[in-house]
Amino acid sequence: MARFNEAARERRARGDVANMLQVQLKADGKQQHRHPDLSQQVDLAITKTDGVTTAIPGTSHIYTVVVSNLGQNPVTGATVVDNFSSMISSAQWTCTATGTTCPNGTGTGNLNETVNLPVGSSLTYRIVTRISPSATGILVNMAMVDIPTGISDSNLTNNMATDGNTTLVPTSDLVIQPNATP
Repeated sequence: MARFNEAARERRARGDVANMLQVQLKADGKQQHRHPDLSQQVDLAITKTDGVTTAIPGTSHIYTVVVSNLGQNPVTGATVVDNFSSMISSAQWTCTATGTTCPNGTGTGNLNETVNLPVGSSLTYRIVTRISPSATGILVNMAMVDIPTGISDSNLTNNMATDGNTTLVPTSDLVIQPNATP
């Protein structure tokens, strides 16, 4: 039974709990069936958007990242990560909270925060970046929320969010001055 329970805990931690059933022989030789304990199951979600489809290299660019607990259990110690590509030369962020508190109200550079999310709570990060003047192509950026060990997330598909539809449109400042000399 110990090996089976260990394997069951590993499956539960991965979120593979839909069809698990534990069977144990009681002292009288009859089987006892138990369903998995879903009391530690949650549903964390993250979204990320910049709200635009084009941007100009060398200018500021704003992302909004929202991390939410949509599940029925609170989460302590989740990790929010947003690592910026080399197309981003700098980033400054602020955090606002609904139903919880921000671990840090402001920060610079990549986002890497350990957060606590009660049921129904959310954190909103407003990230002001500067696009490198030499950046070209499509600006792609991904953020993720990771659950702590020992907790199962009922929907892993909403734990990552990518904004990858921003085409960089280079511009130039060309000034033509007439020559007044005859």
